[in-house]
Amino acid sequence: MAIPSWIVDVGTVSLSGFVSLLVARYTVDKRIDEERERDVEQWYIEAGVQAELAEDDWANQILSEGTTKESSENVLRNRASEMEEHAAKGSFFTVDEEVISSLKQLAASYRHAALLIEQESANGAELKEIEDEMWIEVDTIRKYVPEQTKYGNKD
Repeated sequence: MAIPSWIVDVGTVSLSGFVSLLVARYTVDKRIDEERERDVEQWYIEAGVQAELAEDDWANQILSEGTTKESSENVLRNRASEMEEHAAKGSFFTVDEEVISSLKQLAASYRHAALLIEQESANGAELKEIEDEMWIEVDTIRKYVPEQTKYGNKD
């Protein structure tokens, strides 16, 4: 008993369609994974940029007593907002919680310093204490950026 040719044709088309669907799904999943990896890598790079900007702003607003036209409190608060926003973006990715925590702590330190300056109650010792705590957080971020980026990995 021979199998009718229409059954063989339907089976061939069905198998071909199923294989095509699997290949398409694999291709789409691979592209999504690659794009996500690029997004995570870019997030880490931006976290490093935020750490560098935090250090620069601190030097310009605290150590140099406000070398920009904008008030020191506003500059510090704006940088804090940018760090908090970047930390929130990191919550959507699978990034190291230590980096997110460091960004949040840096933002909190900036807000604290801005408040002290605004209230004119800032003294050198308090600002130095805030600064020392901030550099620990900056160093933490700097440690993770090369580990999580292709730029930092010399494979």
